[in-house]
Amino acid sequence: MMDWCESVQSKVILGGTLTSQADGKSSTNALGNVHNEVRHDLLVSDAMQIASSLNRFIKLICQVNGWKGRPPKFVFDTNETEDLALFADAIPKLVAVGMDKIPESFLYEKLKIPVAKEGEAVLKVSSSVPPKTALSSLSNDIPIKFTSDQQVIENIADNLLEKLSSPISNEQIQQVIRASKSPEDLEQRLAILMTDADFSEFTQVLERSLFAADCWGYASA
Repeated sequence: MMDWCESVQSKVILGGTLTSQADGKSSTNALGNVHNEVRHDLLVSDAMQIASSLNRFIKLICQVNGWKGRPPKFVFDTNETEDLALFADAIPKLVAVGMDKIPESFLYEKLKIPVAKEGEAVLKVSSSVPPKTALSSLSNDIPIKFTSDQQVIENIADNLLEKLSSPISNEQIQQVIRASKSPEDLEQRLAILMTDADFSEFTQVLERSLFAADCWGYASA
């Protein structure tokens, strides 16, 4: 009876049981997240009702004091903060493929990060940059010098890439991005786009280039 009463209380107050107790049977992370969303819905509903009462009170005060215009409105900000790690990973990728008109205000609002005031101290990238890997050093700072044999392989790769057309165009990728409603939806749409694309030419060119590189390597080693 005590367990039943406690679970009913949780359902009435919080909309679920897994955010306040665990029974060891049906208590999973996924179900807990679902129950937590229900709790947030109740929070939003309560906030709207409280705001409505406060707005009626504010309207009466304005009328008593001879307010002529529209009275001010009290609103609770019940929006939750978005996943910072998810946005930090997704936004640079979206900008890189052409979505370069995302306003900064959108990100500040979604991540609940206040805009710095004039003269206020802001975070900056630390001067102690982690050491670069060997690969990044070769690709960015140190000019690569090939031997004559290596240069032949590089020339073959360059010629093949110049003649090879991409199975997926930038326009197709941008259309998928514009049509997506969430990062998960974008991932699914890109997977479908990759599945429908014809990679046969790309595969043949890759196989031929690898075969040529192997043959040249055995001949010149």
